This record gives sequence, structure tokens and C-alpha cells, in this order.
Amino acid sequence: MDQATAINLIRRTLDHVAGGTTDMRPAPTSRPVSFYTDADLFARERAILYRRFPVAIGFSAQVAKPGDFVTHDLSGVPLLAVRGRDGVLRAFVNACRHRGTRVEWEACGRGRRAFVCPYHAWTYGDGGELTHIPHEEGFTGLDRAAHGLVPVRVAEHAGLVWAVPDPAWRGEISALLGPLAAELDLLGLATHVPYAMRRYEIAANWKLVSDASLDSYHIRHAHRRTIAPLFFDTMCVFDRFDIHQRLFLAKRSIETLRGTDPAGWRIRDHGSPLYFFFPGTVVLLEPDHVQIAQTWPVAPGRAVVTGATLIPEAPASDKARAHWDKNVQIFWTTLAEDFALMESKQSTLGTGANTELVFGRFEHSAAWFHEAVDAGLAGSAAGGRALSNGA
Repeated sequence: MDQATAINLIRRTLDHVAGGTTDMRPAPTSRPVSFYTDADLFARERAILYRRFPVAIGFSAQVAKPGDFVTHDLSGVPLLAVRGRDGVLRAFVNACRHRGTRVEWEACGRGRRAFVCPYHAWTYGDGGELTHIPHEEGFTGLDRAAHGLVPVRVAEHAGLVWAVPDPAWRGEISALLGPLAAELDLLGLATHVPYAMRRYEIAANWKLVSDASLDSYHIRHAHRRTIAPLFFDTMCVFDRFDIHQRLFLAKRSIETLRGTDPAGWRIRDHGSPLYFFFPGTVVLLEPDHVQIAQTWPVAPGRAVVTGATLIPEAPASDKARAHWDKNVQIFWTTLAEDFALMESKQSTLGTGANTELVFGRFEHSAAWFHEAVDAGLAGSAAGGRALSNGA
């Protein structure tokens, strides 16, 4: 984020504080309960939104050097990303072209020059090419060039490795992530390292989990024991970038900036810029680190949340570890409060008590997310139709 953008967000926030207002849309919205429970809808979401849109499958620091690799399964397509000896990052479907076994079973690793299928030892180079077939005389006429690992699109932004799991997708990841990715790239997160990776299984629909990330209405009550004292009640600045969003959750300390020179304003000291990359990646900026959380659909009523803390360098002392551990605990304790509420909500959806869920005028960020789901399933977002930044 450049200083001009930060100044704009702070000024908008100070205006809201002075006026006792917040960003809102003209009218409330609603979604039928089936939006969160329907099995057919869920199957389409997983097959389209998590296979034909960029998802974050690892961290740049994990693939910084030739031979470094990560694997990922939560999109529904087993993936393998590896930094080649030529310095190029590539990604593939993690499936042997002989009989489909995964060629790499480890979550990540260093210095790998080749990937050997554990079933029959078909071997692939770090560029995905098929380099060796034991007893090759048994495969007369096989075209090695046509039997390399199947590539998928991959890119790096904001310290994350992004891939589109569908091998047939031929777009540009950077273009689909849009200006928010470029905005985060200014922070130099590619050199940050992931710390304290986490994984949680949640008994709630994946969209409920994402809904919880996209409003400030709940902070006063849901997080009264954790972060609520730091933030304003139901006040946030929202911006929409096609299917993605940026939120600025201001801390009460932002009022100390009123009347001071904007050139010296440091937005991360007085609030939390939150970047939401559709369909389910959150990048939250803190003063000296970044929190990453990703939501993955598992079943209509189940999701997995993964994440890590991106820090400038690996801790080299007990003092440094204690500092980062404290920040990790605050973040995931806060999210655990959301998880409990989402599981509670999921448990009532089949009772008939509600036929729809209602979203207030200041909960329009969740409504934007819902519209992105609609557009993604309809194919319009992937085809390039921009969603307007407004109501």
C-alpha cells in the first residue's frame, strides 16, 4: 500500500468518526438458508470457485531456491509447485502420468531435482518433464514429451504462491488478482517467512466463515474479550475491486492523527487493513507482520481454515519467539470466537427457524462476497465483467 492510499483510507475513517457514520449501502440484503446448505450448490462452488480462480497454495519463502517445493490438496486437486534450477516457479497436478499416483507426498521440501513416483518409479524433472521410465521397453511408442506432469497456472504475490487448479484454465493470475495484489507487493512480503502454521476444521459452511471476516458489526459483542476495546463499534471503510475487497478496520487510536501531518501517518499503527481475495483468502496487515487465513470448502456443513503469520525473518531468540507467539495467539483466539459462532449458526440452519439470513446496510461487504459467488458460478467474473465498487 502506498502512502497516498493510506492517507485516503485514514481521511475517510476520520470523517466517519467525526460524523458517527460508516460505509453503507442503500438497503439491507438477504440470502436464503439454502445458500449455505444446498449440496448441489456446494458441489458447483467447489468445482468452479476453487478450481477456476486463484487460490493460495503456499508461501514464497517455501519455494525461494531451486528445488524447493510445496504440495497442496485442499482445493480438491492435488498440486505440486516447485522452483526449477532455472529459477522459474512452476506448478503441476500432483499425479503420475502412468497410473495416477501422487509423485510427491511430502507437504514441502528443499533441493529436489526430481520427483519419483513411489508406485513404479516414473521420474519427472523439476520442469515437469518425464525423464525416466523403468523397463521402458514395455511402453513402445509412448511419447515422453506428451507425458510430463500436467501444468497449471501459478504466480507469486504478497508473499504467497497462487495457482489455478484447473489445468484447462489459460488466463493470467496477476490480472485476476488485480490491483490489490500489486498494492500488497509494495510491502516486500516475498521475503517474509511463514511462522506458526495452523489448520482448523470447522463445522460450518465455508461461506459462513468468509462472512465473518467481512464486517465490523460483530466486533463489539463477539470479540468483547479480545480485540473489541481497540476498535470502533460497527465502523469500517470498504472498497470493492471486482470480486476482491479491501477493508480498513480502524483502531480508536486513529483519532490521535487528526490535525497532524499526513506525511507521517502510519496506517498499520492505527488499524488493520484487511485484503480479501475471492474465494477465500484473507491477508491482514498488522504493524510489524501479516496474518494469513484461508477458508476451504469440505462439505456443505464443513470447512477447513488454514493460515500462518508472515514475519520479516525467522526468530533467532526466545524474546523474538515470545513476541510472535503472543501475536499468533491473539489472532487465532479471535478467529476461534468467530468459528464458534459460525458453528452455532450452522447448527440452526436446518431447523426451519429462518428461511433466509439478513444482512444490514453496513454488512454490505458480505453482500459483495455473495454477489461474487453468484458471478463466479455464472462465469461472468472469470470472463472479465467488473463488479461495480458501490452498492
